[in-house]
Formats: sequence, structure tokens, C-alpha cells
Amino acid sequence: MAERPEAPAVSIRPAVAAELARLRALAAASKGYWGYEAELVASWAAGLDPFARPGWAVFAAECGGLLSGWMALAAPRDGTCVLEQLWVDPALIRGSGVGSALYRYACTRALLLGATCLECESDPNAIGFYERMGAKTSGERRSEWGRMLPVMRLALAPPARDPAAPGEHRRDRDGRR
Repeated sequence: MAERPEAPAVSIRPAVAAELARLRALAAASKGYWGYEAELVASWAAGLDPFARPGWAVFAAECGGLLSGWMALAAPRDGTCVLEQLWVDPALIRGSGVGSALYRYACTRALLLGATCLECESDPNAIGFYERMGAKTSGERRSEWGRMLPVMRLALAPPARDPAAPGEHRRDRDGRR
């Protein structure tokens, strides 16, 4: 059996407002991947400006040196950060690791901001992705298109500390250092 070629590494960096046209196009292509009406998607994407939203941090994913996805994370409120946007180039939606890298990065950023939970509204076609990332459906909200969207939540926990890591002290079985 032939081995699957290794996907190029995904890097995440802050997005810049000069990339807005490309981010909109990528979001439209990603949403269009699921078969939504092209005119509706184009109209929606034309009004998308994550840089104009107070409290949102916008990050871009690059894969093989190309802009391959992006996400916007809202500052925490009552311990919850909201993943407001997450879009991946349609050619990379399955198996590239771009979406997973963006989601994991959102979790890390949320923890650094003091959040204990990450929440997002999911397109019905993306529920499986969020479930594979560990999120659970916690409710529903009506979208701007009038559809009911599942709300996905993930409880965040800091990574476990290695007791042998520098600055940590090992104890013997009697609790002595």
C-alpha cells in the first residue's frame, strides 16, 4: 500500500488588514464548497470584515507558503472565547491539517487570554470536524440566513505539566524531594 504524501507544515501568524480581499475570497470559497447558493455566499462575503470587529484577533494559516485558511477569535467574556470565523481553502478542507492547526491555535490563544471554554457556531457540514476536535454541541442559534446552527463548546484545560520539567522538583514515593 502506498504511503500518503506528508502534508506541508502549517504555520499560523497574525493576519493583516491588507489581506482582507484574500480572506473574503477564501471564506466565500470555503462556504461555497458546501453547495450554498453562489450569490448568497458572495453577498455575505462582501460584508465580512473581521478587522472592523472590536476585540477580534485575526490569524492566517499558511501551508507550503500560501495563505490556506484563517480564523477570528473574540476576546473572552465570562470565561468563554468565541471562535467567530474559521475558513480553509476548499482544496485543503480534508486531511491537510490546516483546519485542525487553526482550531488548536484558537484553543491555545483562548487559554492565554484566560478563557476556560471555546465556543463557536458551526455550519451543519462542519459538526464532525468540531466533534473530532473535542467540542460538544451545547445548543443552537439562529444564523443571519435564518438557519438554526449548532453551538459547539470545548472546555479548555492547560496542558499537563511534566513533573520532570525544569523548575519542577521530583519527589520520591514518600513525598521527599
